[in-house]
Amino acid sequence: MTALSDRGIFWWSDQAIPPNQFAPEENVAGLLTISDTGRINIDLDGVLPSASGRFSAMEQGKVLHGRSITGLLKSDNRYVLATDLYRNGGTLRTAGLTTEKYNALYCLISTTLISPKRQVRAIVFDLAGYEEWLWIGRFTSKYTSRSFTIKHLTKPDLRFRSAAGKLLVRRYITFNQDWNPGSQGTELRERAQLRYSPSMALSNSSAVEKYVPLR
Repeated sequence: MTALSDRGIFWWSDQAIPPNQFAPEENVAGLLTISDTGRINIDLDGVLPSASGRFSAMEQGKVLHGRSITGLLKSDNRYVLATDLYRNGGTLRTAGLTTEKYNALYCLISTTLISPKRQVRAIVFDLAGYEEWLWIGRFTSKYTSRSFTIKHLTKPDLRFRSAAGKLLVRRYITFNQDWNPGSQGTELRERAQLRYSPSMALSNSSAVEKYVPLR
C-alpha cells in the first residue's frame, strides 16, 4: 500500500532556480512513492549532477550530510523536500538511459517551495478521538414556529508553559454542508487540536523526533 505515488521533476536543493522559472534546468523526471509505513523512495529517470557523473547510478550509501532533493509533483503541483538521503543504486547503461534511486528518511510536502534551511516553529496535531477526555462543550438547540436556534458553550483553551516550550489545546467549530440541490443537512462539530511551540525553532529532523513522543 502507498500513501503517495506521483511523478514529477527533481533536483538538488542547492541548485539555483533561474528568474521566472519553477525549477533549475538540470532537473530529472522521476517517481516519488511513500508507503503507508513511511518508506520514501525516489526513482529517477536519469541521474542528478554529481562528481561521479552517470556512474553515481552504481553507488550505495548515505548522501553528503545536509544535501537534500527538491521536487515538483505532476498531479497537484506541490513541492517536496526529501532529506537524510541514501543512494540506492540504479541502472548504468553505456548506450541507453542511466537511472538512479534514492531513499529518504524525511519528506516534506507543501504548496510552496520549501527551503532546506527552513525551521519548524510549531507542531500541530488533530485530537479527534479524545473528545471525552477534553470535555468538549455541547450544542443546544431551540425550535419555534418561526426560527431554529443553536447555541454552543465554548470552553477556554488549555495552555501550558515550560522551559522546553508551550502547549496549547485549542477548540474550534467546523461547519459542513452539502450544497447539492435539495440538500437539507448541515453538520456542526467541535474539534480540538494540540499545538506545541518549542522555545527554540527546530530543524526538520529534530521536529520529527519531537513529533513521535507527542503522538
